[in-house]
Amino acid sequence: MFLMSSNLTKSLVESFYTQNQKNHPLKFTRKEDGTISLRMEVPGFTRDNLWVQLMDGLLNVSGKYKEDGVTYKMDTTLRVPEGVDYESAKADVENGILTVTMTTKVAEKKCYNLLKK
Repeated sequence: MFLMSSNLTKSLVESFYTQNQKNHPLKFTRKEDGTISLRMEVPGFTRDNLWVQLMDGLLNVSGKYKEDGVTYKMDTTLRVPEGVDYESAKADVENGILTVTMTTKVAEKKCYNLLKK
């Protein structure tokens, strides 16, 4: 969600993001190699004014910047798929697109004989 000090800018940006989220809901994409990724439009935000945090099964993306006397803020939280390796998580922002990638933990496969004699 974006909050701005200008009503005109606020209505234009809120209209864009409301419409954009309906047409393209944010979701993680799982690839065959075990990688999970998320692409999110963050126009105007850069590495310096965006904060991406992964904790307790949630990914939080928040940020704030000023341009031409208008303050732009965002704060979005998404549930991360189970089995994610937090230490593998990486984020990058380029041309107004935030990309978050991470791998899934490889579950150790064990076999138990449940009918032991």
